[in-house]
Amino acid sequence: MGTGDVAAVWNSCLTAGQQVTFTVTPGDPSQDAELFVVSSTAGAPATYVRDRASAATAAGTGAGQPESLAYTAPADGCVGVIIINRAGSGTYTLTRS
Repeated sequence: MGTGDVAAVWNSCLTAGQQVTFTVTPGDPSQDAELFVVSSTAGAPATYVRDRASAATAAGTGAGQPESLAYTAPADGCVGVIIINRAGSGTYTLTRS
């Protein structure tokens, strides 16, 4: 994987007011991930394309360290959970709690 490669994208469906924490843990000390959560806008038509500025993002913790992002769903629906590889190579583990 090169720097900036999208490692994975998942959907996570939540109910309004539900609080979750997403944590990405690198499998190798050289890896440095970026963790984003994006949601679509309600209404007709819904907007499903988002840029990084509209995403909730975890504070960078540095290579080899897990990153966590607490998120509260503003409405019922699904959000996109995105991991981008900033550096290194290997596998990541994503947990939702």
